[in-house]
Amino acid sequence: MGEIDDRFRSLADSAPVLMWMSGIDAGCTFFSKGWLDFTGRSLEQELGNGWSQGVHADDFEACLRVYRDAFQARREFEMEYRLRRHDGHYRWIRDTGVPRIGPDGSFLGYIGSAYDITELKQAEDRSRQVLEAAPNGMIVVTREGTITQVNAAVEAIFGYPRDELLGRPIEALVPERFRSGHLDARHGFQTAPTARAMGVGRDLFGRRKDGSEVPVEIGLTPIETASGSFVLASVIDITARKEAERALADAARQAASEKQLADGIIENLPGFLFMVDREGRRVRWNKQREHVTGYSADEIGATPPGGQSIPEDREAVVAAIERGFREGHARVEHRIRTKDGRLIPILSQGSVVKILDQEYLLGVGLDISPLKQAEEQLRRALGEVHELKARLELENAYLQQEVTIGHSHDGVVAESKPMRHVLTQVEQVAGTGAAVLVFGETGVGKELIVRRIHQLSLRGRHALIKMNCAALPSALVESELFGREKGAYTGALTRQSGRFEVAHKSTIFLDEVGELPLELQAKLLRVLQDGEFERLGSTTTIKVDVRVIAATNRDLAAEVRAGRFREDLFYRLNVFPIWVPPLRERPEDIPLLVWAFVREFGSTMGKRVESISRKALEALAAYSWPGNVRELRNVIERAMILSSGTALRVEVPAGDMVTSPTHVRQRLSDVERAHIGAVLERVGWRIRGPRGAAHILGLKPTTLEARMAKLGIKRSTGQTNAP
Repeated sequence: MGEIDDRFRSLADSAPVLMWMSGIDAGCTFFSKGWLDFTGRSLEQELGNGWSQGVHADDFEACLRVYRDAFQARREFEMEYRLRRHDGHYRWIRDTGVPRIGPDGSFLGYIGSAYDITELKQAEDRSRQVLEAAPNGMIVVTREGTITQVNAAVEAIFGYPRDELLGRPIEALVPERFRSGHLDARHGFQTAPTARAMGVGRDLFGRRKDGSEVPVEIGLTPIETASGSFVLASVIDITARKEAERALADAARQAASEKQLADGIIENLPGFLFMVDREGRRVRWNKQREHVTGYSADEIGATPPGGQSIPEDREAVVAAIERGFREGHARVEHRIRTKDGRLIPILSQGSVVKILDQEYLLGVGLDISPLKQAEEQLRRALGEVHELKARLELENAYLQQEVTIGHSHDGVVAESKPMRHVLTQVEQVAGTGAAVLVFGETGVGKELIVRRIHQLSLRGRHALIKMNCAALPSALVESELFGREKGAYTGALTRQSGRFEVAHKSTIFLDEVGELPLELQAKLLRVLQDGEFERLGSTTTIKVDVRVIAATNRDLAAEVRAGRFREDLFYRLNVFPIWVPPLRERPEDIPLLVWAFVREFGSTMGKRVESISRKALEALAAYSWPGNVRELRNVIERAMILSSGTALRVEVPAGDMVTSPTHVRQRLSDVERAHIGAVLERVGWRIRGPRGAAHILGLKPTTLEARMAKLGIKRSTGQTNAP
C-alpha cells in the first residue's frame, strides 16, 4: 500500500468506529483493527465476502440486497444488521457506505464506517411505551390511513398543530411527488402487515405545513387493540444526520491527508468524542462537546480528571478510565454540568488505542437525556396508574360491602317550615367542605340529610363512606376507621385499609359519633386537624383529604360536661350544626311521607294503592311517633302487607297522642325505651329475622342489642323468644 494508504490504515485503526473498504469487484479489501477486534476474526477470514459469515442469518439477504443496489447505482447507502461479536453474542450495527471516487472521477469502490447501536435499539423499544415522551415523531393511523394520534415531536417535525392533523389522511405529510408510491406501499402493508423500516438505503421525505420537504426515516408497526387495527409510524427527522453524513462523506472523498480525514470524522461523530491518557487528562475532543456544554476548548482542557462530570459522578468516571486501560474498554453513565448550570446525562464508552507507541482511551459520549426523560415520565405515569388502581380497589371493596344495604328513600320529602329550614342549611354548607354535625332523635332521617350534603358537594362524584360508631366493639371500631396491619392483633391475618383511607377525596359519615370511645376520640381529632393518622400496628403516617360529617341522637354538650366526650373534638365537629326536627314537630310532612312509602312498597310488592282515608291520615298526624320517620315507614310497610285492594288500611300504633307541648319535653331515652320494649313484647322478644324487632325498627340486630344494653332493656325471667 502507498504512503496515503498507510496513513489511512493508522487512522482507521485508531477511529472509535469500525472501518472497512471494498473494491470495484464488490468484495471487501480492508478492515480496521476495531472491526477485527469486534468480530474476533483475522483479516484473511474477513476479506472478500468472508465478513458475511458473522451477519445474522435473518439479516443477511437484506444486507446483500442493499449493498448490491447501491453498488449498481454507485450511490451511498446505510443499513442496520446484527453482527456476531467475538464472544458469540449478536450486536446491532449501523453501517454507512460512501463511494470512493478517483482523481479522474472513476468509481473505486466503497469506504464504510459502522458502530454498535444495540443500546440505541433497546432505548427505542423502551421509549415506545410512552408515546408522548418519545423523542421521535409518533403517528397512529388506521388501516385506511387516517391519523388518529400524534405526539409533540410530530408537531415540531412537520410544523402542524396537533388538531390540524387528527382525522386527516397520512398522505398530507407526504410530498406530492411521492404520494403514488406511498399509497402503493401502504396498500402492500395492509395485505401483509408486518413491522418494516422505510428510508434505509434510499431517500425518503416528509412534507411540512409550509410545503418544504424534510428527510425522514419511518418505522411501521401494526397494532391490534380492542377498538380495532392501527399502524404506529415512528418518524425521525434525519436532517442533521444527513448533513453530518454529507460532511463525513465530503471529508472521506477529499481525504488528502491524515489530519484532514481525521478532523472530518471526529467533528461529525454523533456524540461527544473524548481521548484521554492514563492520567485521565483530556487530549482531544470535538466541537460537539463545546457546543453542548458551552465550555471553550481551553476550559475543557483545563478540567481535572473526570472532565465536566459532577462531583458525585467524577470518581466513577475516573474508575472507568482506569478500568478501560486495564481491560481494554470501558463504559460508564455519568452527568455533566453545562456552563449555564444544566445537568445532562451521558453514556460514555470507548476502547484503548495506540498512536505512536502511546496508549489512549478513545470513545464517544452520547446524550441520553431523551431516554432518561421518557423513563421518568413512564415511571410517573405508572405511579399514577397504580395510585388510581389502588383507590378504585378500595372504593370498590367498600361499595361491595355496602351493596346489600338499601336506602329506602334517597330524597328528602318535606314541605314543613322546619324541614325547609333544614334544607336551606344543607344548601348553604354543602359546597364549603366544612365539618357538619347532624343531630336529632333516632329515626328522624339524619342519614338522608348527610347524603344530601354529600351529593351537593364537590366530592359528590365519589362514594359516601359510612361508619356506625355504635355497631362494633371499640377495638374493631379503630381498625374499621383507621385500618390495620397484618398481625396488629390476634386474628388480623391480612392488612386492611380503614374507612378514612377509602374516603380520600370524598366524605366520611360517622353515624352515632357520640358512642365513639374516649381513647379513639383523640385519634379522630388528629384526622380533623391535620388530615393524618396511622394504621393499627403501624408507625407509617398516612395523609388524607376527607370531609367529616357526624350524626348523633345524644346531647353532646351534656356528654362533654359529663366527661364522656372530648370538648375539643365537639367544637371541631360542631362547626355547622343541623338539627333535624322529630316527626311530631312537622305533622304536615306525614301525608307526603306516607305516599312516598306507599309508592316505594307498591313497586317492590306489586300492589297498587289509590286512596288513604282522611281519618287514617289524621290519626297518623296525631300520633307522637317516638320512632319518627323510621317508625312511620315500618307502619306503612305493615299496612301494605295487610291491605288488599286499592285502599290502604292503616293501623296506628297504640300509644299517646300528641295532646300538649309537654310531650315534647319528655325524655328521649324514656320514649325510646318504651317504644323498643313495646315492639319486643309484640314480637315475643324476637330480635333477628324478617319478623324480628330489629327489622320492624329498621335497625341492624347488633345495633338494637347495643341500644337495649344501654337503655337497660332486659327480658323478664321466664320469658322465651317466640318461635
